[in-house]
Amino acid sequence: MPVTVIGVDKLTDEFNKLSRAAELSQDRFINTISKQTISLLKQNTPRDTGALANSWYEVLRTRDTTNI
Repeated sequence: MPVTVIGVDKLTDEFNKLSRAAELSQDRFINTISKQTISLLKQNTPRDTGALANSWYEVLRTRDTTNI
C-alpha cells in the first residue's frame, strides 16, 4: 500500500529557500567582517605617508573565509 504525503513539495521549496537565504546571510556576514577589519586595520596603522595604512585589502575570499 503506497503512502502519500501531502505538502512535501511545499516543504522542499521552503527548505530550499532557507538554504539560499542562509548562503546570502553568510556572504553578507563575511563581507561585513572584511570591510570592518580593513577599516580597523587602516585606522590603527601608524602613519607617516599613509601608504601602509592604505595598502590593506582583501587578498582572497572563499565561501566561508576571507584573507586580508
